[in-house]
Amino acid sequence: TKNGHEEYLEYNAALSRFNRNLKTLKEVAGIASDVTSYTIRHSFAMALKEQNVPIEMISELLGHKSIKTTQIYLRSFSLEKMTVVNKSCFENVYNYMPEVG
Repeated sequence: TKNGHEEYLEYNAALSRFNRNLKTLKEVAGIASDVTSYTIRHSFAMALKEQNVPIEMISELLGHKSIKTTQIYLRSFSLEKMTVVNKSCFENVYNYMPEVG
């Protein structure tokens, strides 16, 4: 069985790999904005908030133990900044996608 330190190291290694893969996808898609697991979580949370999903559900989906954490999390990024990042990401991904058919 793993101890807490081993689990922490394993989690950090997996997160680093995930963020490296995101960086590669960002470069291939020509996205200028930073794209990390952190910005994806914020985009996800903000999108849910904009769709009027109850904060209790957002909190649970993010794995927060306290709704206060979710409230702080949602306030830490301005909607304007997230909108700019999301628009840039989606436009670049859409433009990169090959036509099918």
